[in-house]
Amino acid sequence: MLTKQGQRTTWIGSLARFHNLKSFREFWDLLTWDDIDRIAALPSLLFLTMPLMYMILNRNPDLKWNFEDLGEWVFQICTYTGTAAIFLIVGKWCTDRSSLKLYSRQNRISAGCFLAFFLLIFITTDVHGISDYAYSGVAFHGETLAVYTQYVLIFLFPAACIRTPHVKRFLIRYGILSSMVMGFASLVDKYVMPLASHQITWAGQFSGVFYNPNHYAYYLSFTILLSVCAAAWGKKMVWRIIGFISYAVQLVVLILNNTLGSYLAVFLGMLLVCIMERIIHKKVSLCTVLLFCSFFVISILVTLFNADILNSILEFGFDIRRLFGDDPDKLNAGTGRAILWYYTLIYISEKPLLGYGIEGIADRLSYEGGLARTHNLYLEYAAFFGVPAALCFITGIFCNFLNGLKQKASLDKYTLTALAATFSFAFSALFGISIFYTTPYFFMLIGLSFTILPKQAETGSAEPASGADQE
Repeated sequence: MLTKQGQRTTWIGSLARFHNLKSFREFWDLLTWDDIDRIAALPSLLFLTMPLMYMILNRNPDLKWNFEDLGEWVFQICTYTGTAAIFLIVGKWCTDRSSLKLYSRQNRISAGCFLAFFLLIFITTDVHGISDYAYSGVAFHGETLAVYTQYVLIFLFPAACIRTPHVKRFLIRYGILSSMVMGFASLVDKYVMPLASHQITWAGQFSGVFYNPNHYAYYLSFTILLSVCAAAWGKKMVWRIIGFISYAVQLVVLILNNTLGSYLAVFLGMLLVCIMERIIHKKVSLCTVLLFCSFFVISILVTLFNADILNSILEFGFDIRRLFGDDPDKLNAGTGRAILWYYTLIYISEKPLLGYGIEGIADRLSYEGGLARTHNLYLEYAAFFGVPAALCFITGIFCNFLNGLKQKASLDKYTLTALAATFSFAFSALFGISIFYTTPYFFMLIGLSFTILPKQAETGSAEPASGADQE
């Protein structure tokens, strides 16, 4: 927090303010948003730590954990800390109504959309009944009614209420460092020595600590963008260097991972960073241009060593021609995704309003399409919870970007970073599934990308936007 003299104190030191409380009302008067923000950041911080925790706990093969066990434990702690954050946030709103004015109209529309999405999950579950899938999920995906509730209440809502830039900065920097360690560990596991904590690579692709290379790619699709923004917008040279190293290492891993959807998501995310700079500063900095060019340089160099991603790009172009041509085998395009999307669209047309409930299409899609999941998060939500729920989810994300565009001149740089990372993950979700150990990152990023009006608050004024002065 900031003292009256404008100097930052430690969180432990600030607790001395609560030593001689005389009433419950005085507690809310003394509680600052800086205090609340640090608690609200804990669920995101814990989940960013989970892959590293998995690596550490599984160094000994005799004490082998699996992600379901670790995820259940982490989810419980996130629930406790997130619930505490919700209590403090709502209590502060009730005792300080003026704080609600910091949120713009688009923020409120976006929040309303996510609230509607959340309610529709419960309505559809009530209509269809709590099935075994709603209670326990399907194998490896681990998404139950409780988990969907945690996505919105524990990961999105507290993160959306963080208003102090230095808390967002801490989360972003932590995400950069932890993901960089993961990237180096993946390269060591593949080319130096096997690590007990890592999964066996599938068809030569990198899986990291995740069950599937695609799942690792979903993770990389946003951590690379965090690193790119630090490299492009860092004020301190040390963070620019760390950001570039993290970006380069993880991009190499992503290319070798050969998940085209996430690769394209990173490319478009980096393009968005250039566009954001152009809109805000009327020009694109040389550093950002060089970073964008380095994407192609690194891709070419890695392709000389392993041409899998190039083959995937060529196959993607061929699949597009198949989809729009008369090829009788067109439904097998997109590594089998086209047939999953085809049948899912049929299911959506059958029950457009309330869908089939959580995992309600799993058995039928497995039989007709070969897999239990659609491999398109938005179609998946439409099939589970109905088209209105999916539209609410998409509209909520869109309103975040719309508000960022309107507030472009005054947004803090960490919210801009979260917007870029959200875009990359959102595009990757067009080809990916929702799963318990990657989807929380999506909701966390959506929350961090909520924009707050640059109004003087008790914790100090919001830092001016501009990527160019990021510390």
